[in-house]
Amino acid sequence: MKNYHIIILDHVFRGRMTGKSNDIARLIYGAKFFNSETCFNRLVKICCNDIDARDFDAIVPVNTRDSHFSLPQRMCREIAVKLKLKYLDVLYEKNKYAENDVKNLKVLVFDDVIYTGATMRKSVNSCIKAGAKSVKFFAICHSKKFNPA
Repeated sequence: MKNYHIIILDHVFRGRMTGKSNDIARLIYGAKFFNSETCFNRLVKICCNDIDARDFDAIVPVNTRDSHFSLPQRMCREIAVKLKLKYLDVLYEKNKYAENDVKNLKVLVFDDVIYTGATMRKSVNSCIKAGAKSVKFFAICHSKKFNPA
């Protein structure tokens, strides 16, 4: 896996689906904004199938409050249980800082959607500064504004 991984290259933006909608976009929308357990469980299953747990010691959700349900945090807890990874909620102050709990760990930072990439960069850099052995970022999809270059 590269430094970041996106399951699908779809376009989802803060409560609105843009462009051609597909099943993954509808699942994110349902889980994130309507707290649909069916959507949530399907997303968790998809993510678990795409993450190789042998590559990581811990999974860390981005610190976001985009919606009432904090989807990245909920998903990380469930993914951690299913993949037998350590769950660490260590990012704070808009992902600028991470607690030292990640020191010497191979960390997977998780978010549901990458919008511009700013949260991804801040989160990864925070974990590196806190002493993580390696850090990779995982998202289900991205918006049109994300440019991986």
